[in-house]
Amino acid sequence: MFFFVLSCLLIALFAFVDVWYFVRGIKFGVELLSKQRKRSSKDEILSVSRANGMVLPSDIDMWWHMNNSKYLREMDFGRIKFFSDKDVRTILSRLKGRLALSAISIRYRRSLLLWQRFTIETKILCWKNDGFYLEQRFVGDSDKFIYAIALVKMVVRGEGVNMDVVMENIVGESFLSPPLPPEVKCWMNSIAESSEGLKKERTR
Repeated sequence: MFFFVLSCLLIALFAFVDVWYFVRGIKFGVELLSKQRKRSSKDEILSVSRANGMVLPSDIDMWWHMNNSKYLREMDFGRIKFFSDKDVRTILSRLKGRLALSAISIRYRRSLLLWQRFTIETKILCWKNDGFYLEQRFVGDSDKFIYAIALVKMVVRGEGVNMDVVMENIVGESFLSPPLPPEVKCWMNSIAESSEGLKKERTR
C-alpha cells in the first residue's frame, strides 16, 4: 500500500511540477554557495562565465527539439552563475540594491535536440547608468556551434544605486563601460521606440 501511494504521489508530482528544474536549481544553488568569493578585476568582470546544460525530456516540444521557452529559462541559470562568479549579487546586497530583468532579444540559429549537452556563455557587453547589457550564447559541447544568441538588459534598482557605484564596488576603482556595440545601440533604440509607442497608446 505504501509503495502504491508513493508511486501515485511521484506520478502526480512529475505530472504537475517540473521536478528536474527544481532539483537542478537546488544543486546549482548549493554549488554556488560553496564557492569562495573574491573581488573581480577589470579583466575578470568582462570575462565569459559558463554554465553547463543538457536537453532533458521535460524540455522538448512535439518535434523533439528544445522548446523555445526553455532557452529563456536556461538563460536564468547562466545569469545566476555569472553574477555569482563576479560577486555582483554580494555587492548589490551590501548596497541594498537588486537586479531585475528588463528585456531579452533572442535569435535561434539551430535546434538543440534531446540529450544534447550545451554550454551557456554569458558576458557583459557594456553598461549604462541603469544597468548591464549582456550577451548569452548556447554553444554545443560537441560541435561548438552557436545554437542561439541573445541580448539581455538587467537593470539595477535601489535608492542611490547606479552603475558607477556598483562597478566601483565590484572592481575597487572607477571603471568606464566599453563602447556600445552596434547591435546593442540598435536594440536600445528599438526598446526606446517600443516604450514611446506604448506611452502614446496609454494617452489616447
